[in-house]
Amino acid sequence: MIRGILIIVLPILIAILFYSIWRERQARIQGKPLGKIKPSTVQIATLIAIFALVAGCGALLINGAEPGSTYTPPRLEDGKIIPSETR
Repeated sequence: MIRGILIIVLPILIAILFYSIWRERQARIQGKPLGKIKPSTVQIATLIAIFALVAGCGALLINGAEPGSTYTPPRLEDGKIIPSETR
């Protein structure tokens, strides 16, 4: 479980770290305080995508089935739809 979390979360944290370092260097080059630099549309979209990725991975980790369980897809029996389940 920890290995799976590290495989997902570690690259995201590294990307955020590099972005923060890059943004700090850009502020120093431009001679502006860090709070005065306006993020571009691409940067905002990237941050939203990272947030959605983290939220989706978190939802899978919280609501996922137990390892070794069997998934049974929905099926039709005697004219009734039986919902999917994991055992």
